[in-house]
Amino acid sequence: MSLYRVALLTTAVVFVLPPSHANAQPKADPTIEARFLGGTVKTIPIESAGTLSFKDTQELRFQYLGTVYRLPYAQIVDTEIQDPTNRGYWVVHVPLRKRFETLVISYHDSNGVVNTLNFQLSSRVADVAERAISSRRNEVEAANADPASFWGDKVWKTARTREYWDQPKQKPATATLAAGGTN
Repeated sequence: MSLYRVALLTTAVVFVLPPSHANAQPKADPTIEARFLGGTVKTIPIESAGTLSFKDTQELRFQYLGTVYRLPYAQIVDTEIQDPTNRGYWVVHVPLRKRFETLVISYHDSNGVVNTLNFQLSSRVADVAERAISSRRNEVEAANADPASFWGDKVWKTARTREYWDQPKQKPATATLAAGGTN
């Protein structure tokens, strides 16, 4: 009879408890609270609090102190999350204490110089923010890509790539012996 009770209790618990969302993908909130820690940008004051906005599909916006810093996704080169508390060794995290991570955004400015932006984010949303920036950057790259180009065009001969393959190829320069010398 006790086996019957265990089975009944287990079934009741499964139906009464809400489903676990452990494997659910978190949705990217269109705005995330952030603090600017520094970088090569001089227009944003260091330690200014604001929000990162992902609402626009063409540019990332950091809204702070009544102004907005705009960065087009097409200029972003790389994003990285750094944990300032973990310096290469194991860290025991206190569950009730709020943890922060640094989101580093590298981008090219209009002159082609690589610049960085460093934002302090809650560790719960840092990964979501990085994925949102990467997906927006990939969407912009896909929209701006030439639909006729394909990486395999230089590998396979097809009817579409016939003019590329029919072009005369330049012969590579060969080394010639100088008079009285060696290569």
